[in-house]
Amino acid sequence: MCGESGAAAGISDSSHPSRWWASSFPQHLKTKGLSRDGVVTVSLQLTDSYARVIATSRVALEERGDGWSSLTLALSAVPTARRLKLSLDVEATSGEVWFDDAYLQDATWPLPSAQAAPKGDGSIRGFVWGPGRKRLLSGATVCTVPLGLWSIADDLGRYTIKGLPPGEYRLVAFHPDFDPGELKGVRTGQSGKDLELGETPVPAQLQDPGFEDIPEMSSWFTSWNKFGTTEGIQRDGWHKGLPELPDGFHPHSGKGFYGAVAGSNVKDGGLYQTIAVEPGALYEVSVWSYTYQTPDGVPGDVANQIGVDPLGGRDHTSPYVIWTPLRPSPMKWSRIALKVRPVKARMTIFLHHQQILGLMFNGNLFDDVQVRKIGPPLAAQ
Repeated sequence: MCGESGAAAGISDSSHPSRWWASSFPQHLKTKGLSRDGVVTVSLQLTDSYARVIATSRVALEERGDGWSSLTLALSAVPTARRLKLSLDVEATSGEVWFDDAYLQDATWPLPSAQAAPKGDGSIRGFVWGPGRKRLLSGATVCTVPLGLWSIADDLGRYTIKGLPPGEYRLVAFHPDFDPGELKGVRTGQSGKDLELGETPVPAQLQDPGFEDIPEMSSWFTSWNKFGTTEGIQRDGWHKGLPELPDGFHPHSGKGFYGAVAGSNVKDGGLYQTIAVEPGALYEVSVWSYTYQTPDGVPGDVANQIGVDPLGGRDHTSPYVIWTPLRPSPMKWSRIALKVRPVKARMTIFLHHQQILGLMFNGNLFDDVQVRKIGPPLAAQ
């Protein structure tokens, strides 16, 4: 079976981050006396080098009984992915569950469950759409349930699944940027069987805007996502011993802040987070910024900026992102603000730090991000 998160198992390095991977349990998942409320799921997660989840595929066991069953998942390993995490999850008040012979491989080869499946000359084809059917999605995985035969949507969002025995199937589609979608009761020989994926839910307000949720390791995050070369959440007193700052860097407020430093090197990257907003309303997005550089450079070599994607995208290189100018703030906290009217019901806030040269020491800090609605939509004024 194909599907869409779970508990814990193993972590494996992905040496081909742009290729397709699959996890399969060929005829090796079994239950006995599982309660009616029991749920058994298997999930495959893509993470970056810091174990931050990028995308998830999950499938739940639907067949009841005491026999062995098969579960198969497929997921796209996007360029930022570095590891795969396979998870097994059981929630039940009674019963027993066995897992055996987990199999993981590059899915450019036939999936194990598909190898043993009966072959046919039937096919199903159609398109994969984004939310509201406003755009076609390339790179989505479309799987059949049962058998686990699959196809990747091309640049025009088209998919074709071939080699199917005659019969009725459920189609499940996945994409790293959207919630899964499904289509039931699809028979072989049918075309125009389109699937629509949903918007991934986002919070109504910024999570950890003051960087007070300090993790065990500064490179771990629970709310923000990283891009480029960067670091993480730091504690008050970080990097003691600098000539002008013997007791280290201090946050603008509270006990934590976001920071990135480099000595004789550079870090160019930052953080982003997507939140739900009212389309067309006027918002002010702001952050407190701090920079530090040694005298061997030119003033302004180290600078910060804030950006907003009014469409809610996650790509900091997108032409739709609105940026403030890069601004240095030498050894003091200063506020950077940007006003924007989001086009969709979500927008993404980017914090970007830039270090031009490998100075003896570069430092960029952010703290106290704020999003305020300061005006209604234009039509409502």
